[in-house]
Amino acid sequence: MRVILTLPLKLKPEGNRREAWYQVAKRRKAEEQAVALSLRAYAPALVDQGFPLVCTLTRVSGGTLDSDNLQGAFKGVRDAVARELGIDDGGPEVDWQYRQERGPRLRHQIRIEIGPPEEPCRHKGPGVNAGVKSEGSP
Repeated sequence: MRVILTLPLKLKPEGNRREAWYQVAKRRKAEEQAVALSLRAYAPALVDQGFPLVCTLTRVSGGTLDSDNLQGAFKGVRDAVARELGIDDGGPEVDWQYRQERGPRLRHQIRIEIGPPEEPCRHKGPGVNAGVKSEGSP
């Protein structure tokens, strides 16, 4: 089972921001509540299928962030996902991946994709080794 959630959240980098602690806490709490409410219905099924899981957090915005600010901006989101799954966000149960995409200006959103790790394709269909002859073939 793979869950993909898209939420209309504007994530702000926290590395160089000059905000009072209570403003940061208020914004992070709102982010965490939005993620928790959206994920709550799917979390039991994700946990039941077992670990490890891969969680890809994608920021869609008109601008881009560098990698450390991107990861910092997702701090509240990551905490909420881990809490809903009943795990520690620093544990080995989830591989956390971060991405960002350019989107329309002034239209911010995040995408959360959670599911089992992708397994490599073992099926060799027609055309995979086209033109290669194995021993004993004509």
